[in-house]
Amino acid sequence: MLNKDIVEIIKADDKFYHFNHAFDPYYINWVDVARFFMYDFISNVELIGPKGKINIPTSKDGVQDKSFVINKLNENHSFVISNFKNINNQTLQLHDEFCNCYANNTVDFHLYGGLTESSHAFPAHNDLASNYIIQLDGECEWTIYQEQATYDEALNYKTQPENELNVSYETILKPGDMLYLPSGKYHKCKPLGKRLSLS
Repeated sequence: MLNKDIVEIIKADDKFYHFNHAFDPYYINWVDVARFFMYDFISNVELIGPKGKINIPTSKDGVQDKSFVINKLNENHSFVISNFKNINNQTLQLHDEFCNCYANNTVDFHLYGGLTESSHAFPAHNDLASNYIIQLDGECEWTIYQEQATYDEALNYKTQPENELNVSYETILKPGDMLYLPSGKYHKCKPLGKRLSLS
């Protein structure tokens, strides 16, 4: 499932990489997403609106308001589901493979999705975690910037206006393509239609 030769190349350099046809995208699909949202109780969901993350009403025991989430998805908000490793046997296997490659690090899966090309996405930003981005369904336009935040800047989520960033690389990810973004690397994703991606 996971090409360990690719992982070893990435670990040796820890710089930005783009691989075409690196992954079988059909291990996770919209049926898995529908199954997740059919649970009586949902958690670990974030919504992305026109101004970034929005608050989801939650009960005292941490259960999120599913009807609120569904309504927002129908209003072109995108979703992020964290801790997505348990959705099927394939994701569990892939998670185990990443854990074996990164034995001393925490590995988490985030599933990103939106129903239309106008689904909202994060503006240019950096992440503290190093990220593998695997396109599962649809296409997304990715912009990678030259700038890279230091660990302390990324830890404190230092932002930078997009007009102050310099474009280093632009591409369109198609199902099965994969990006690797080292910690602190500024980037932006623009959905080009209904899409799913795993981070």
